[in-house]
Amino acid sequence: MDSQKSSAGIKIAQISSNHGELFGVVGKPRLIHVNIGEDIVSKIMNLSQQGPMKICILSATGGICTIALQESATGGGIATYEGQFAIISLSGSITLSESSRTCDLNAMLSRPDHIVFGGYVAKLTAATPVQVVVSSFIPKKEKPESKRDDDAPKGIQLVDPPAVV
Repeated sequence: MDSQKSSAGIKIAQISSNHGELFGVVGKPRLIHVNIGEDIVSKIMNLSQQGPMKICILSATGGICTIALQESATGGGIATYEGQFAIISLSGSITLSESSRTCDLNAMLSRPDHIVFGGYVAKLTAATPVQVVVSSFIPKKEKPESKRDDDAPKGIQLVDPPAVV
């Protein structure tokens, strides 16, 4: 961590971190505009035509006219609600690999009578123009696991456990 003095004499901490070591190539946040009647989940999934990446949904604002919610993250039945709903929160991630797409989104919406509901999202249709803020990164390719000392993170030495007598 580096620090420097500003013109007011206050120390400012600058934390340097190489997120690329953990995540691979990290992209800039993007704003996705969704038009009335468009499916928000499909619009986010279509963000990448360039290959494998992970998209993290940071926030969203706008109105929804149709939402399909899954009973659980692993599947189950789907309940569809139609009406006018405001987005309170939209979060989660979408992983796009060369062979599959995985969608793990959670939405919290408000009805016109201010009752809040939500859950795992299967489909969201925009009732008003919707804006979604996302960030994306290309996952770092994992190395095969080995027990060589030079594969350990700096400052950590791998040792064999003591023998049981």
